[in-house]
Amino acid sequence: MAAASAAAAPGPVKIGIIGGTGLDDPDILEGRTEKYVDTPYGKPSDALILGKIKNVDCVLLARHGRHHTVMPSNVNYRANIWALKEENCSHVLVTTACGSLREEIQPGDLVIIDQFIDRTTKRHCTLYDGQHSSLPGVCHIPMAEPFCTKTREVLIETAKKLGLQCHSKGTVVTIEGPRFSSRAESCMFRSWGADVINMTTVPEVILAKEAGMSYASIAMATDYDCWKEHEEAVSVDKVLKTLKGNANKATSILLTAIPQIGSMEWTNTLHTLKTTVQCSVILPKQ
Repeated sequence: MAAASAAAAPGPVKIGIIGGTGLDDPDILEGRTEKYVDTPYGKPSDALILGKIKNVDCVLLARHGRHHTVMPSNVNYRANIWALKEENCSHVLVTTACGSLREEIQPGDLVIIDQFIDRTTKRHCTLYDGQHSSLPGVCHIPMAEPFCTKTREVLIETAKKLGLQCHSKGTVVTIEGPRFSSRAESCMFRSWGADVINMTTVPEVILAKEAGMSYASIAMATDYDCWKEHEEAVSVDKVLKTLKGNANKATSILLTAIPQIGSMEWTNTLHTLKTTVQCSVILPKQ
């Protein structure tokens, strides 16, 4: 994603898919090939899996590695986003497991999140860090609307058509992890207006915006975190059990939405994203 290529006109739609815990099945792609890459920020979480979903080019990447060996704080988010951009992905669709902070968001429900609260502390949150000459300057990227509205609308309509229990918006609070929240923290996040909680949306969504890509997330509620009285507190066993029983929901949305995204006109959306980045970078004085 050198500075020269960043100014190029938008090409055809190509979908990057970042799969979260239990939601990174490569079988959704036809004609799969593996590609190991390196980036100025180091290696991505795993090999890129290249293939198609109903004739739409896709690139799948397991966020935590295919054997889930990378904890949330250690995910190389910058390398992951850079690698997808270098593969000319116009969109990034991601899946993420999350805890519910609202009674009405039940385990197994999907949430097409539209806002985030950042509670991370150890992560690189910009591609423009002054260390990589291919992206000079400092980027003050706007975050009023972190997720692509147009892509979110496609995901929401797809979920409705499939008859899935899906919430059309929600604020996610991203914590550092890998531990789960204390009950006091869980109650605090509820008081802040957060609807779900996870460990991976930040900085992924920020970096995708800096890269000029349309980013949208399908969050799957697996538990009620630990705020809810008379409800079993979150545990790894509970999360994995819910994911195993419901992962097909997120998969069905991807398989249905991606062909629709591929058939739509995205020139204006992608141009706006690119222009936003260009207007957000302060270049060093010569």
